[in-house]
Amino acid sequence: MITAILNFSTERKKFFLSYLFFLALSIRLCIVFLYSILPISKIEINADYEYGIIARAIADGKGYSYPIVEFDSNFAPKNIIGYRPSANQLPFFPYFLSIFYSFSRGPIAFFLIRVIHAIFSALTCIIIYLIALRLVQYKTAFILGILSAFYPLFIIIIIRIVPETFFTFWLSFTILYLLILKDFPSIKNIAITGLLMGVTVLNNNVITSFFPLIGIWLLMNLKMAFWNKLWKVSLVFSISILVITPWLIRNFLIFNKFPLLKSTTGFNLWIGNNPSGTGTFFTENKEEINPVIFKKFPDVFKLSEVEQDSIYYKDAIHYIRTNPFHYIKLIAKRFYYFWWFPSDELVTKSARSYKKILAIPYMVILIFGIAGIFNAMRSNWKEYFLLVSLMLSISFVYALFIVGHMRYRTPIEPYMLLFASQAIFIFLRKLANMYISFVKM
Repeated sequence: MITAILNFSTERKKFFLSYLFFLALSIRLCIVFLYSILPISKIEINADYEYGIIARAIADGKGYSYPIVEFDSNFAPKNIIGYRPSANQLPFFPYFLSIFYSFSRGPIAFFLIRVIHAIFSALTCIIIYLIALRLVQYKTAFILGILSAFYPLFIIIIIRIVPETFFTFWLSFTILYLLILKDFPSIKNIAITGLLMGVTVLNNNVITSFFPLIGIWLLMNLKMAFWNKLWKVSLVFSISILVITPWLIRNFLIFNKFPLLKSTTGFNLWIGNNPSGTGTFFTENKEEINPVIFKKFPDVFKLSEVEQDSIYYKDAIHYIRTNPFHYIKLIAKRFYYFWWFPSDELVTKSARSYKKILAIPYMVILIFGIAGIFNAMRSNWKEYFLLVSLMLSISFVYALFIVGHMRYRTPIEPYMLLFASQAIFIFLRKLANMYISFVKM
């Protein structure tokens, strides 16, 4: 059976793609169904805390807006007194949620959302496998495919009402088409790649830090005259910008600020960099950061989102300038938190539970992944520069701002899995050779 799967003929390749998809989907749907019968699934408290607020406003006919909340003297929310346009979140996921909220706000909506998550997560396993086939030999790609189907974080994340499942899908699709574009730089592939890059940005703007590195990688790897390279790379970026332009225009017309993708840059910078900051959503006193914000900026919520964000940004920059060494220390701490886990006292109870499940498998993948990165970069650094720079650029952006959730790492773990699979294959091959040598003695 394994020999048949590992056969790299076109027919066997299609067989394994189908096998991998249904394996990954079956595992994920089982988890969704099991979760749906648990008592906690009937409560769903704050299941969609960050993204459902805007989604419900869309479903209620309020447009892409955020409720204006009135607080009592203890800074507890009292009631909603109106709505105002928002750029608090990027549009893809709230609009996706609003489709389901238009007919239900109960368990059935959350169940269907998780089923869609399961499907896209299974499709991501296929895309990751296809990426691997373009970079490593097919036996390593086989290991990666199986690992991605069973990897705990990819399965757990589909239960959460967060955009990482879609972001991981669109990002992996973008990486796949960048690799295709490198070998076949046709107008069709340029258009598809630019389109995918734009859609990925509308899922999470952290990817914009990776864009210049994409340009560098394409210029290094496209096999044609320099000016022809430059023209084609420019066309890719032009199409991606064209995709996100309607969102930029909408935000400019509402907030009179350009370019504005999301109105939380200053907010995220302040959360990670303030006198009580730890690099997470908890203070040094192990308290949630939100009450600190309410007390420090009691009148800021009367302002527009852009005005609020400007105040947060200025206060954070002032703190960074007056405490540069502490900022550098926080960057290092957040970089560590991103690639491992924050201390238990700096995360929620549920995050601590996830850590118990994920820590050991992730440690194995991390060790093999680092070994695989060094081996890959030594053999062909120009090829693997794309994946390594992706992982480093995203982790560095979070290190500058805030590392509050382990889910932030989800979109780049497929590539750590890829490098780990390569190292695991080399390790197993060496063990097999040692065994054969021992038998022949």
